[in-house]
Amino acid sequence: MGRKPKSSGNENNVEPAELDPIIEGLLLRLPDPGAYWPPQDRQHWITLLQGAFSVIYKDKPEQPQA
Repeated sequence: MGRKPKSSGNENNVEPAELDPIIEGLLLRLPDPGAYWPPQDRQHWITLLQGAFSVIYKDKPEQPQA
């Protein structure tokens, strides 16, 4: 585990959004493509990603009822 994301060419010349360090760290922990990754470990990684999204992104505020 622990590969670095590879940069890819950007056809539209648009700068990609900066990754939050939590997401970047999780991406760096992905195993190499084709490597064995036990289902329980995959589920744990997905749970961590969901938790990171909860910390990083806010839900849309509820609109007051008229």
